[in-house]
Amino acid sequence: MKIAIITGSARPIPATRGGATQTMMTHLIDVNEQQKKNDFIIYSYFDVEAEMISHQYQHSEFRYYHAHNTFDLFCGLPYRLLRKASRGRTYMKTNFIRWCIKRIKEDKPDVIVIEGNYFQTLQLKNALNIPLILHMHIDGLHAGTDHGKNIASACKGIFVISDYCRKRVAQIDPAQATKVHVLKNTIDVDHFNTDGRMAFRRKYRAEHGIGEDAAVIVYCGRLDANKGVKEALEAFSMLEAKNTYMYIIGSSAYRDGKKNAYVRELEKLAGSLDNRVIFTGYISQEELPNYYAVADISVVPSKCQEAAGNVIIEAMACKLPVVTTKQGGIPEYADPSCCILVDCDEKLPVHLKEALATLIDNKELYQNMQKRARQVALQYDKVHYYENFVALISKVLEG
Repeated sequence: MKIAIITGSARPIPATRGGATQTMMTHLIDVNEQQKKNDFIIYSYFDVEAEMISHQYQHSEFRYYHAHNTFDLFCGLPYRLLRKASRGRTYMKTNFIRWCIKRIKEDKPDVIVIEGNYFQTLQLKNALNIPLILHMHIDGLHAGTDHGKNIASACKGIFVISDYCRKRVAQIDPAQATKVHVLKNTIDVDHFNTDGRMAFRRKYRAEHGIGEDAAVIVYCGRLDANKGVKEALEAFSMLEAKNTYMYIIGSSAYRDGKKNAYVRELEKLAGSLDNRVIFTGYISQEELPNYYAVADISVVPSKCQEAAGNVIIEAMACKLPVVTTKQGGIPEYADPSCCILVDCDEKLPVHLKEALATLIDNKELYQNMQKRARQVALQYDKVHYYENFVALISKVLEG
């Protein structure tokens, strides 16, 4: 089968500039190189490094769009003005998709998978007579989405990353609910593995005055109020066991986040905790497993309705029990055999504190969860993801 994949942002495939979606698509084409079951055609924004790496693939072809920012912005201006004037009732059209349409007509794939950018479906549907599958990676398509019903109608199938999202999409038009399928996320479980990383753990702990008998809690993600970082810090401050440390991985906006008022508030709160809180800033995906190896418990205190949460899978793969919230699709990933889920309400800091204290104080429970964590994470490996992805495409095309 010849499968076309259209990236949803300016980050390239292979994922030389990061991005969760681009990384998962890279996992997909990597497994296909081993299994040789399909031919992929990737429509992506150009990047020098990505283009060089692309030559290593035998079963994927790459089409790279060379963006002209000023020209693209100028061409898109009428649609932006119309969209504003019509209060969202006009959908965006882009030069990138015009370019994709021209190339797709030449390539003649069997199916087109649109990664995340749901407005692209309307532009593609109007120009091509090839089955479209929309692959949503966030909770962005629901009853409140502009053109939602038209977007659903344009698609032969819609993939979402949790049952929470499936129900949200199905509410757009119940008559089209059977189009929506759950395809859970993936990570590289071989990479997110703390085996062989104990030297880094010992060195990092020694550098920061953290003993091996101390309990270390890690938060990894954006430093944003909706992520519940402040509440996690407040929970940490309430722990009775003082031989505990917390380090916070991330910044206000991924790689290049600047210190904003919220980050400064976090630092002020941490300043009152006897130097037991460490802010690492942004850490690359390549280095993250080392930092997970330093920790004993992961906390994912999200206050928003998350579509899912790769950070939970990453922590579990690194043998960390997880404390997290019952928000959105999180419970579908946070297996209770190795995760403690808490209510997200006005008492969130207290709930988090109690869950953390339980794991710190109950050694038998902690060890059982730690042993179970990686076993749970293995179901999200990239081979399973590839097999599920291909099987769902076949199911949609046969339906």
